[in-house]
Parts: sequence; structure tokens; C-alpha cells
Amino acid sequence: MAWRSLLPLSLVACGTLSGARPLEPGQHEVGLVLGGPMLELFGAPIPLPNAVVAGRSGLTRVSGRPLDLGYGLNLTGLPFGVVALHGDVGWMATEQRGAVPAITIRDRLFFANNALGPAKDPEASKAVWAADELAVLASWASHGDVLWLGLSQTTDLTAPGLLLTPSFGGSLDPGEAGGLRLQAELSWYAVNRAPDVASIHFVPGKPGAFGVQLGFAYGFGSAR
Repeated sequence: MAWRSLLPLSLVACGTLSGARPLEPGQHEVGLVLGGPMLELFGAPIPLPNAVVAGRSGLTRVSGRPLDLGYGLNLTGLPFGVVALHGDVGWMATEQRGAVPAITIRDRLFFANNALGPAKDPEASKAVWAADELAVLASWASHGDVLWLGLSQTTDLTAPGLLLTPSFGGSLDPGEAGGLRLQAELSWYAVNRAPDVASIHFVPGKPGAFGVQLGFAYGFGSAR
């Protein structure tokens, strides 16, 4: 099944709201993120058209630093009967001190199946995929804007292995803090592996795939 061949890389690259800076308790954020790994189509690199609606909510403070919850739904797979969800928890392990960045640890669980797919395909109706992504993000914030560097390890729960993705991104607050936010992120998905789908050409493909994600979010609520 073609969708199962694409699923591991496309979900590893499933865009979501930036988790570089966990939200404070009482703060919330909802938004849409577009993009994914780049495919070579018609002689040009084109991002996989993932569209993910996502949210975040600040939960509490642990050791005086914020811990939040993230959640999302991949809209792209729904027309094909694929339900893909994710949930994550992030905690700021250290705060920023001048040029020394804040460090956030975030763990994200991806789950997908094609329960809504065609009933005439019994094999596809049983297909389930899950993975866990553990990320460490270093971030610098100034006047509401944030830059971050990240490194994540994604573990396919049915076939564990090393799957590393470095990333670089930023978010911009064009107005008052807590309102609209714009974000962009560049990643090199699965940098230590070559995709095993011969019929699909990722960029660069050996190893991994470059990716671009663009998104916007709206924040509301106030820190408690």
C-alpha cells in the first residue's frame, strides 16, 4: 500500500506548533501548520502538502518552570481514510540566561490508522502505525520572538531504530504578546537514513529529506 510506505516519514515530518517554549499554566494556543518533507516533482523540490490543525495548553510548573500539553490532527490523510493524531508534553528544563539558551525537552506520540479507508481492502483496514518522538530544543527569546535549534529521535514502535532529525526555526509575534504568531521551521528529516521508497524521490533522499513548515497560531488566556 503506497500510503503505508509514505506514512513513517510523512508523520515524522508532521508539522505542529512550535514546542520550543512551553506555555505557562492558563495559556492556550491553536493554529494550522502546513508543509513537510520535500519531494522531487516536475524537476523541482515541492514540500509534501501536510496540513495539521494543532493546539497547546499550559498545564503547570515543575521545579518552577512551565510544562504544557500539545495535540493535533493531520487533515491531509482524512480524504484517504487515514486518521493521524499526535499528542505531546513539553517541559522547560533550563531557562535562558543571556546568550545561553533555554532548553526544552518534549516527547510526542504519533498514531495513525486507516480505519476510515475502503471496507473492500481488508488488509488496509487493519493497518496501524505509531511512533514516539523525543526532542531537545535550545531556544532564544527576545521581545516575544523566538529562535530555536532542535534535535529529535523518532522511534517507530513496531520497528525501533535510530532516526534523527535536526531542525532550525523561529516564531514571530507581529502584534501584542499572546495574539497572532507566525512560525517557520527548516528540518532535515531522518538525516541518518535513506528513504526505502524507490518510487518516491525525496530531496536530497540520500540521506533523509529536507523539509519546510510554515504556520500560524493564535494565543489566548493569561498565565496563572
